Amino acid sequence: MGRPSGPLSANLPPLVMGTATFNSQYNHDPYALPTTELVHRALTSGVRAFDTSPYYGPAEELLGRALATDFVQSTFPRYTYRLLTKVGRVASSSFDYSPEWVRYSVQRSLRRLHTDYLDVVYCHDVEFVSPQEVLELSGNCAAFVT
Repeated sequence: MGRPSGPLSANLPPLVMGTATFNSQYNHDPYALPTTELVHRALTSGVRAFDTSPYYGPAEELLGRALATDFVQSTFPRYTYRLLTKVGRVASSSFDYSPEWVRYSVQRSLRRLHTDYLDVVYCHDVEFVSPQEVLELSGNCAAFVT
């Protein structure tokens, strides 16, 4: 599957499963959640995209574990679903959109999600940073487009 040639919205499924609740902000013990079963049910019900973020605590790790199961590997090859994650938001009031942090964050997300590529990586919560930082961010992100 190559890089999409048209608008991103034309290349994403109409329904995306979010994983923000796979963290301790919403659940006392996210590791106790039936995340594998939820992901399996989503896939068997036709969901073909998952949105996550390193900021969501263990969400990427939990999603990655579910996607790495034999059931998913044998029934839903990686090219049959999209993975979307974010960069930039480090903590509740900490942001880093530098090229170094973006590279680190993407590599970490790849490991956590047990994949060798991501379909979408977008900048998390840019509305909380200054316009100057957004302009600088635009230049930083452009360096990653090949």
